[in-house]
Formats: sequence, structure tokens, C-alpha cells
Amino acid sequence: MKHKELDRWRSRGRLSRQLQRNEKRRRILREHPAADSLDYQSISDLLEGAHGNAAGELVLDFRNLQFLNSAGINTISKFVISARKSESVLLKVLGNEQISWQQKSLKNLQKLWSKVQIVIS
Repeated sequence: MKHKELDRWRSRGRLSRQLQRNEKRRRILREHPAADSLDYQSISDLLEGAHGNAAGELVLDFRNLQFLNSAGINTISKFVISARKSESVLLKVLGNEQISWQQKSLKNLQKLWSKVQIVIS
């Protein structure tokens, strides 16, 4: 932020409110470091259940998913590592080339397990 903009925010009291909100978020994350990952526990449970019930191949279709934060990517990565350990089901991951995060993040899943088939179209 530029100095003039900061001064304008200070004069209107917005800066202090924004700083208070940021401090509250930091305090929550310090007290509960896994707060973001707790949001993805149900997704993780769903993936593990689908993996356990799948026969031969499990397809993860992300083509319409516009955004996934780092906790979500971490959840997917942990699932790939878990699936790699069992090797009973092959994973196929579908992505959209027009969504930039998918090109990077989904291709990185192959670094975790070389047998993961990534299809970005």
C-alpha cells in the first residue's frame, strides 16, 4: 500500500479494524494450527472411502473446480501418498488447462506417485 492510501485508511479507522481482523486470524491459527486442514477432513474421508470401494481405477475430476487452497492441495497430496502405499487402485486425475492452478498442482501429483495418470484438457 502507498503512504497516501495508508494515511487515508488511518484517518477513517479502517486500518485498525483490518489489523484487528488479521491479528484475530493469526491468533486462531496459532492456537489451532490445523484449522484450515480441519475443513478438509470430510473430503479426506470421502476420498479414502472411494479408494476403498473402487475396483481397478479411481477418477478424480477437478475440471470444474476453479480454486483450491493450500490445505486442499495438501489433502489431495496426502491421499495420493496413501493410495500409493496400497497400490490396489490406479488413480486418474482430470484437470482443465484453462485453470492455471490445475496445470501446476495436478502435475505435481505425479512426483508423489509416478503411476498417477494426469489428463489435463
